[in-house]
Amino acid sequence: MFGAILAALILFQPQQSPPVGVHLPTSDAVDVARKLARDLAYPIDRYPKLYYFDMLTKEDGKPWFPGYVSIVFFGNDHPIHSFDINEQTGQIVDSLICQVFEFPDLKAFQREHQKLSGSRPRTTDELMDEIHCDQLTVVRKPVVPKPTKATQ
Repeated sequence: MFGAILAALILFQPQQSPPVGVHLPTSDAVDVARKLARDLAYPIDRYPKLYYFDMLTKEDGKPWFPGYVSIVFFGNDHPIHSFDINEQTGQIVDSLICQVFEFPDLKAFQREHQKLSGSRPRTTDELMDEIHCDQLTVVRKPVVPKPTKATQ
């Protein structure tokens, strides 16, 4: 009797569907990278010839990290950051300096990707493994604070 009840509970338990692939267009990835650069206090709008973004892929055109879109942020022709954006979760890791960005203004983008893909956010350990960092620093506050009504 107990076995039958257990089997019925297992059979009728709602099943989570596996995550699905979500394509992140390059233009959206660059928009997110721009937002990050502004949050990190780079004057990209004031000096558009000094700062630029470029997509990073392997020679065969495949992503540098599977499941990520990598946008390199350059200043004066030198790489400053590599914003590696997980296509399923929207989480953003800088593989050059091993940081993960958890800024409040990125949360909507991340929730949208997680909703579309059916994925949960990666843990710090999972992100470290995927991006090949030995340690990962979580950065929660942007350098440039959001304007308040008093400062607008």
